Order: sequence, then structure tokens, then C-alpha cells
Amino acid sequence: MRLFALLILLFGIAQTSAFSVPGGYERVLLYYLYSIDAQLNGGKPQKIATGCSKSSTPCTLDQLLRYIAKNPSNLPQAAPATRYPELPPMDDTARALATKDANNFDFAGQIITGRALPGASNDYSKFLTQLGELAASFARRSPENANLLKINLQAIRNARRNAQLTTFEAVKDNAGITVATNEIPLYDGADENHKALIIDAQKTLTDNPGLTLRDLKTRWMANTEGGHDNNVDSLKLTLDDWDKKC
Repeated sequence: MRLFALLILLFGIAQTSAFSVPGGYERVLLYYLYSIDAQLNGGKPQKIATGCSKSSTPCTLDQLLRYIAKNPSNLPQAAPATRYPELPPMDDTARALATKDANNFDFAGQIITGRALPGASNDYSKFLTQLGELAASFARRSPENANLLKINLQAIRNARRNAQLTTFEAVKDNAGITVATNEIPLYDGADENHKALIIDAQKTLTDNPGLTLRDLKTRWMANTEGGHDNNVDSLKLTLDDWDKKC
């Protein structure tokens, strides 16, 4: 099963970009952090998108995403409705945010990291690390939300691992390689409808006589470095430290 089939399985739709899936879960995480931040501070977030709300109530999901978007004019008409302090369902909300509208717009595009997290790095992998650290901090202060934040981070990482695979397979120079894959849960406790595909490097080498580990690694790094690769590594470090911090 390749990406198209995975996305139908995962989201039940065909208008979702491979790279919008992790973005959808990342936007959900930002709203979770924003809402929890508000709940911990009398309705006024102190860390996430502190300049978003111009009223006495926190921003809705739609308002938050428009505030942090790099190109707010390229967003769909409306994000799913939210009601503070309730946290919307993770998978359904991520699906909606990653779904492209008739104009090919979704809510998973580029954001201004400094608006989402004042003082944040412009390097997105470092930004994700900062979000992970903040999530761990909020998990300690809001233990009822700790598992939700953890599986949200897991979903982002595994969706990006799936996107790594998609990027690799899309490169013409890799067309002759039979890529073996493993299907894994998108996050701990995910049901059968929420899976991700990742490369099985050992089986890929076995299935491709003449392909060396060095060559596979070189091809993999050349086609996934910078974006997904750094982001996946950042999230792994965050999750590896999660149980020590929370």
C-alpha cells in the first residue's frame, strides 16, 4: 500500500496532500497548547500566540490559524468550530485542516513561527523542538492532557516519517528501487484506520541486489534532508525524553 491508499485509509478522502497530513496534526497541537496555556493562566495565554486575541476570550481555532498563517489569504473559508475550553478531537480536526478546498487551499501551509511562539526559531525543526518542550511543560502542569499531547506529537512524527517515504519514492533516480515498507500505528493506541508507512531499510536492501547500505543512506539523505528529516529527528528527541520530563 502506497501513500494514496494510506491517505484514503487514514482520512477517507482523496484531496489530501502527503505534506498536509503532518501539518494538520501540527496545527491541532498548536491549538491544544494555546487552549491549555489559556486555561492555566486565567484565559490569557502566556506562551502560545499571545497576540492573537483582541478580546477577553481566547481565539478560536479559526482565528488562531489565521493569525499565525504566513499567507492568510490562502486559507479555506473556515476551520472547524471550537468552543473554549473544550479541546476538539485530534484525528477529525487534523483531517479537516489537511483537506484541500475547491481552490486547493488547506490550513496546513506555512506559518510565522514567531507569532505561534514568540521568540521561536525560524528553523522549523528547532521550532518543533521548542513546541515539544512546551508540551512537556504543560503536560506536567495539566496531567489530564498529558497523554493527548504525547500522542499528538507521535502522530506528527509518524506522519512526517510517512512523508519521508513519499518524497524518496517520488524522485526519478529512485524509480528502480523496490522500497519495502512497514505499516505502524500513527500513535500509541491508534485504531486500524490510523496508520503510517515507513521504510524497512533492511528488507529494501535484501529486495534490491547491488544496492548497498551506503548508497541507500546517501539517496535517503539527499532526498529527505532539511525538511522532514530534521523534523523527524527533533520529534524523536522530544518523545524519547517525554517520560523523563512528564
